[in-house]
Amino acid sequence: MIKFTGFMFVGLLVTLAAHSAPAPSDLSWTAPSTRVDGTPLAVEEIKEYRVYYTIDGTPPGDGDHKASLAGKLRPSYCSWRSVIERCYSKKNLARNPTYKGCLVHPSWLNFQVFADWYEKEPNSGNLGFDLDKDLRLGGNKVYGPDTCSFVPEQINTLLNNCGSSRGLLPQGVRASGKKFEAILRVKGNHTYLGVYETAAIAHEVYKKAKSDNVKSMAEQWRDHIHPEVYDYLKSWTLV
Repeated sequence: MIKFTGFMFVGLLVTLAAHSAPAPSDLSWTAPSTRVDGTPLAVEEIKEYRVYYTIDGTPPGDGDHKASLAGKLRPSYCSWRSVIERCYSKKNLARNPTYKGCLVHPSWLNFQVFADWYEKEPNSGNLGFDLDKDLRLGGNKVYGPDTCSFVPEQINTLLNNCGSSRGLLPQGVRASGKKFEAILRVKGNHTYLGVYETAAIAHEVYKKAKSDNVKSMAEQWRDHIHPEVYDYLKSWTLV
């Protein structure tokens, strides 16, 4: 049993670079108990997992992939560290509670394995592309090689619902006096879809326009996104 930053773990080895740096105070680790498909892991399997996280920019263990080059962190390492922190940093989860419940595939806890995938993945490291876990498989909570891909920023934010900013009104609707206005955001700009008697009617107008916009964006970026992302966007509807 290993104690790490105030948490107890069974069969999980947490390694820090140089083995002398202080433990990151905002990370909380939970030993995996199931595979990605939900089947339970045996105790022997759990013991084999390693969490590799460093605070000095050098991932522990042997491997071809280095965290930095000429004193500058490499994009693959920055991307991997971001994935780890999204899922397991207490500070990040407090700032971004939508990541609560998200996990990293066991193989990706090893930087070397992640970097192998990263270097082969189309658009990795390209300016304007983000690592995404939601658009190959709707509702997915696992960052891993079979669920993630790099997508343009416009695609990555396309399905945001802006729930915290719109209040109690349906998505795409805002009050306009005693009536309700339907608004679609396209590439950072607002497109006004009309004023309606009820919020429900305005929302229906928005839903149709949003669905059409998502399909249009899928076509626009088809040659630059994973085929599963394209298929998901083409079949997407707002419920």
